[in-house]
Amino acid sequence: MIYILAILFFIITYKYSSNFYYLKRVIFLHGKFLKYIEKGEDKHIIEYSTEVKTLFSKSKISDRSLSYMEPVGMGYTKERRINFLENIFVISTEITPTINQFFVESKGFFKYQMKQALNPLYWIDIAIFLPKYLFKYLDFNENSRTSKLLNILYWVVSILNFIFEEEVRLIIKLMLNDIF
Repeated sequence: MIYILAILFFIITYKYSSNFYYLKRVIFLHGKFLKYIEKGEDKHIIEYSTEVKTLFSKSKISDRSLSYMEPVGMGYTKERRINFLENIFVISTEITPTINQFFVESKGFFKYQMKQALNPLYWIDIAIFLPKYLFKYLDFNENSRTSKLLNILYWVVSILNFIFEEEVRLIIKLMLNDIF
């Protein structure tokens, strides 16, 4: 039992501290971004683009694009797209406000994740719907019939394990002895 509590404490601490670190990095990088946009300071800001993209990805911010028409000659035009994340540090009236919004959304995401780490209902939800979260983690459809059936099976096995704890341990030991 003490091992389970220690593991749970480690997981909660890790989730909180990692999201705290990501939040602090987003705040720092947002400040650098604003200084760069307003005053043109820090010409080496492009060095941070990979970190910014990674943090946006962790906060589940998907790239957006801006389409425009480019003349190609003889009266013809060609549609072009500019991805915002590929042009993070381009000073533009179209791109800059969106990147600023990405920073704000990212801060909100990491603050929310920190709160979730300390929320007992979040952890109870994970314990009750563990197969659904595993499906989500593995990029499978978490709302599929398979996910729901596995969740029901998980509940049944958990209840049976709770009721027949000693018998289940004995069966597992016997099965492990047969395997090894």
